Amino acid sequence: TTTVGTGWVNGNFRKFIASGSTSRDFEIGSSTVYAPVSLAFTGTISASTGSITATTTNGDHPQVATSGFNTSKTVNRYYTLTNDTAVPGLTSYSPTFTYVAGDNDVAATPADYLIRRYSGTWSTSSISGTPTNTSATTTGVTGFGDFAIGENKITPTVVVNLAPSYTYNSDPQGPNSLSSPSSPVPTDVTYSYEGTGATVYGPSATRPENAGTYQVTATLNEDANYYAAAPVTENFTILQKELTLIDLGTNDKVYDATTAASFTIVPAGPGVPGTRLAGIIPGDTVGY
Repeated sequence: TTTVGTGWVNGNFRKFIASGSTSRDFEIGSSTVYAPVSLAFTGTISASTGSITATTTNGDHPQVATSGFNTSKTVNRYYTLTNDTAVPGLTSYSPTFTYVAGDNDVAATPADYLIRRYSGTWSTSSISGTPTNTSATTTGVTGFGDFAIGENKITPTVVVNLAPSYTYNSDPQGPNSLSSPSSPVPTDVTYSYEGTGATVYGPSATRPENAGTYQVTATLNEDANYYAAAPVTENFTILQKELTLIDLGTNDKVYDATTAASFTIVPAGPGVPGTRLAGIIPGDTVGY
């Protein structure tokens, strides 16, 4: 319930548009938030027989996933405008949507807001002025439906997070994260690994284990915050692991002005570990 000059309608507010009108305000909101809409008309309203209904709903639009908005950077409220009876002489209108600061997502930059209308599919309306954290205006609207406000998704520049080097350790290795974009973190990225040169491997979604040369292709698919980006391919190498021979037997030599030397493999025996390789990964077999 409302009286003239106070309160607002939490629900559908229908108003007839008087002949000669240039604008109409709709004092609407939710149970605790006043979120009115003002319509400025283009054309000459020639009769008082037309009517428009306005309402607002808390939260993101049910079809926000297909809107092209970054869903973490929106106004968490949408508006519905319905042309109940055609307004004679109306050619287009410019709605100004008013909301409260608390309706904005924390990560949002209101100056970057767009306004889109949903009537089975989404369409983008022209912004008038600079949106703020409490209002946004669009112009030249000729249709009716649901109106949502938010920042556009972006097509990011994909940068694969490469380690300085990889060394064989018997575990799968290789890049499997992005350094860009990083905030927010993409939710749908796939990686494909393939050997290069003399290395035979893949293509596979599993990172390689063996020493060799490889390439990884990172594909960022569309998610709630980003449009799909072109795949990015990077090369990487898994280096051979160095091993050390220990407990070699040394042989005497006659001085010959060189650094050449010879060694003897010491066999293992009771109490004697013998010559062996240090650094072998458990489970691997290496001959020498």
